[in-house]
Amino acid sequence: IFVLKKMLYIILLVLCTLIIGYILLVLCWSKSDDNRNTSIESFIDEDIDDVPVDLCSATTTNKYASKYSVPGKQVLILYGTEYGFGEEISRKLFDVLSDNSSDIQPRVLNAKNYELIDFKQEEVLLCIFSTTGDGVPPTDTRHFINFISSYSSSHLYYSVLALGDSNYPHFCKTGKLLDSILSSHKASCIHSRVDIDQEDWLTINSWIEGIKHALLSLDLTIKLDYLDLTEQGENEENIYSRTHPYIATMVSKRPLTEITDPNDKETIHCEFDLTGLEYISGDALGIYPFNNPDEVQDIINILCFDNDVLVNIPVHAYNPKPTGTSISLFDALLRYYDLKSVRGDLVKVICDSVTNITEKKKGEKLLKDGLNKNNITLTRYLSDHEVIDVFMDFPSHSCPPQVILINLRPLQPRYYSIASSPCMGLSKVSICAAVIRYTLHEMQRTGVCTTYLQDRL
Repeated sequence: IFVLKKMLYIILLVLCTLIIGYILLVLCWSKSDDNRNTSIESFIDEDIDDVPVDLCSATTTNKYASKYSVPGKQVLILYGTEYGFGEEISRKLFDVLSDNSSDIQPRVLNAKNYELIDFKQEEVLLCIFSTTGDGVPPTDTRHFINFISSYSSSHLYYSVLALGDSNYPHFCKTGKLLDSILSSHKASCIHSRVDIDQEDWLTINSWIEGIKHALLSLDLTIKLDYLDLTEQGENEENIYSRTHPYIATMVSKRPLTEITDPNDKETIHCEFDLTGLEYISGDALGIYPFNNPDEVQDIINILCFDNDVLVNIPVHAYNPKPTGTSISLFDALLRYYDLKSVRGDLVKVICDSVTNITEKKKGEKLLKDGLNKNNITLTRYLSDHEVIDVFMDFPSHSCPPQVILINLRPLQPRYYSIASSPCMGLSKVSICAAVIRYTLHEMQRTGVCTTYLQDRL
């Protein structure tokens, strides 16, 4: 009996050891598996306080530059833009059509890459084109205009959204030209051309809704898409442009004026090395600046966010882009977003989330007549307020970082007339700029690019 009890004790001890070992093995395996798992379930199980990542930063691919793998009804959204507004509208149209429950498969393409398109296979062409300078198309879309002028497009359904500024004599001339060309070639218009004065989003959204409903009434062919928009980026790899700027070196900088009084104009002369590029008289030099780091920090402090919280790399980010799919909030605001010009949409999302009664009433007053240009109260507010002012006016809002970024304008390059002659050599180019410093709402402010050149380069 004693021997049997001893044997049973040994067996129980072995079993307990095995069970404990198995539990430890499962725990180790589970932890290892969590490190590899990128599902939303595993993210929820993590301690959120230990992960400074905004929930909206889960995007890993550029949905605007991909290829459909299933058959559908393809729609081509073609844009021509000088400063990026046409591209912004095109992507919004893409999002609206993609959310539709039909088989519509929108594709967004810069008109400069029109050679990727087999127009014989296209059925619907939606054109969003701006007008620049003396009523001319955006620089890199002029070859497309020449092409479409001689192409037989009678098999196409189309609509044109023309972008312009009524303060200039050739208002929306490029869009009107495209509409005339397609009409003369007997293409079928599914929605009348709409001319947009500056950033009239009320009218833009109305056009987008009209396009969505018009497409539903068309009997389009369901087929597998031939167009692979990943090639769009490959074609631009070695071509310098607004989205792929040349990385230049400033070789010299000197003042052109002597400042003896606070009211004196501060003007500088800057010279850049452009070895490998060419320019002609009349060209302008576009410069992508970084925002003032102190102003970026002020905004983040007011919002009570962490500098290192991760957000999506914006789709409008120019090359070379940061590696990966996310960057810190500080770097995003520093490099990619306009902190001076406020969108009405930003005011709306901020006001919609405030909890303070006084702020809520102020927001309702601003937005009483909507976001269109006829809302004089909002227009005046936007004209003399910068992004930081909105956050200071409505501190009780609860918008997360990614929502705020979505409603900011992209930081655009600043263009300066070239102040040097190509006859003196093409390897270097010069510009002259007046450095902008000013006071607004009793706060000292600075221009974006001129102080970037003067103070931070």
